[in-house]
Amino acid sequence: MKTYKSQNRPVWALVLSAIAIIGVLLGVRCFVDYQREMHLLEERLMAQAQVIDENLKANLYSVDLILKNIRQEIYNTPTGLESKLDD
Repeated sequence: MKTYKSQNRPVWALVLSAIAIIGVLLGVRCFVDYQREMHLLEERLMAQAQVIDENLKANLYSVDLILKNIRQEIYNTPTGLESKLDD
């Protein structure tokens, strides 16, 4: 019986080594895939942030123009408005 156990020991060592190597390779592959996905996600988020930034700038510019026009209209309004407010 001892010879049977000693004969299987190298086989089991080889099997366990193969399983360990496969596990390490799978772990490395998962890590590389994770890093690639994180990079792609970061690029997508940066592109979305850039679009939002451009849209926000355009909207703020429009609001600024509207407020300037309103202020100009208020200052250019004839004083007849004050007499209407007094009535």
